[in-house]
Amino acid sequence: LQFLYLIAMGTTMRAAAAGLAWACCVYAVDAGGCNGNGRFRDDVAQCECASCFYGEHCEAFNTSCAIDDLKGNPLLHEEYWAAHPLPTVAADTLSYRTGYQWDLAALHGVPPRQGSLLPALNASITRLHTLVGNVRPRQLQNLVLGCGCTELIDAAIYACAKRHRRPGRKMFVYARAPYYGGYASASTLALAEDELGFTTDATLDPADVIEFVTYPNNPTNEGRSPSYGGRAACTVYDSVYMWPDLWANFTLPQMQPQIQLFSMSKLSGHAGTRFGWGVTEDAGLAALMAQYVKVSSRGPSVDAQLKVLSVLDHYNRDGGKGLSGFFQWIHGKLAARWGVLNGLIGSGSRQTRFTQLAEPHGFYAWVRCEVPAEAGDCAGVFAGAGVEVTPGGKFGAGAEYVRLEMVQNDVLFSLLAERVATLV
Repeated sequence: LQFLYLIAMGTTMRAAAAGLAWACCVYAVDAGGCNGNGRFRDDVAQCECASCFYGEHCEAFNTSCAIDDLKGNPLLHEEYWAAHPLPTVAADTLSYRTGYQWDLAALHGVPPRQGSLLPALNASITRLHTLVGNVRPRQLQNLVLGCGCTELIDAAIYACAKRHRRPGRKMFVYARAPYYGGYASASTLALAEDELGFTTDATLDPADVIEFVTYPNNPTNEGRSPSYGGRAACTVYDSVYMWPDLWANFTLPQMQPQIQLFSMSKLSGHAGTRFGWGVTEDAGLAALMAQYVKVSSRGPSVDAQLKVLSVLDHYNRDGGKGLSGFFQWIHGKLAARWGVLNGLIGSGSRQTRFTQLAEPHGFYAWVRCEVPAEAGDCAGVFAGAGVEVTPGGKFGAGAEYVRLEMVQNDVLFSLLAERVATLV
């Protein structure tokens, strides 16, 4: 499918008065006849409509619908893959690898069985990081696969706690606000409540702490250093956003992470595939993480593994030309969107109602309501304009903050820009 990026003048009176233009990005009318407001899904022979559109052909629009801008769903990337289809892979056949797969520990000292996908995945992931330069080579000695980074966060906590928790002592998962809220919920899964908890206290005994550093941070897209200065029992770098299209001038962490996490959802947009990986120099931690994954889910399906391998082959071909082309495409799309948002509520605007605080070109904007009467419920301000955003409390911050998503599909971003314009 081909997608169109249409530039339209703002339809609100305030936007028109300011001479504001924003990118009104819509799906092109596809072969399934979804009126440019959705995508035809061959597997169910139906249109999947963009948020707020409905009908057999997505022909109707619900004017009272609130835009769901909460999930960080990377549908932006779908446009790239529609324009760069990959060869049909063997997973499309019903006879493909129907048996159980028992190779989760294959990269931790146990040789993989002949015919396993894991050596090819290991080589492709290693090649990817070598091309990008976002992992130190010795970190790539041990690779752990999981069903997305969410499972690997749990696995890292489990491994670190099993390795470092002292008898009779409670360990704590620590993250500095604003932080990804998944760390707090994950801390309740790995061990019993009296053995493990979550904290934002940076003054605890480092031996009792597992520190998570999102690098760059969600939601602010800034590079951070560990609050415990690397003295925590474990320091885990969640590096899912550490790619050139999202963080153009990234630098390696000053200290080597004990564990570093990545996922396909933030790299390629394949969030539904549920595939992530962790890298570590420590074979013992890798084995404990793999143990957790084995009990939790048995790891990513073989169909997901093959799909990921196909994407990585696209990136790595011709000395990384596929990768650089992909990064340039995503960065260009995000730069255009950030230009729109910056003109509305960023440094390019004249309004004083909001301040945009995130470093640009990332997945999210981090916005603060500046009017005292609105600071107690900034999310409510956006909800009043028909935009459901994530409140600051989800990240350990105050109610004066909200997170806006920048990677939704084109139709939704156009609606977001239009409704935000009514607030300024």
